[in-house]
Amino acid sequence: MIKEYEAKIIEEDGILKDILYKCDKEKNIECNKRNCGGEFCNYTRDKRYATDFAKTKDMQVIETKIYVANKLVKTIIDYK
Repeated sequence: MIKEYEAKIIEEDGILKDILYKCDKEKNIECNKRNCGGEFCNYTRDKRYATDFAKTKDMQVIETKIYVANKLVKTIIDYK
C-alpha cells in the first residue's frame, strides 16, 4: 500500500530531531482541536493521524528539485 504524507523535518546540526506530519483533523481523536488552523497547530507527531494524500483522488502533485553545483539541495512538493 502506498502512503504519501506532507511533513516537516526538524534537524539540528544535521541530526534528525523530529518529523511532524500534516494532520488529518477529522481522524485525530486525541487532539483537543483548540489550536487548529491558521498559524497554529496543523501538524502531528503521530503518523496514525497524518493526512494520506495518496488516498485523495485527482490530486496533482508537483515536485520541484533545486540543485546547486550538481548537488540536490532542496525538494519542494506542492499539492493542487
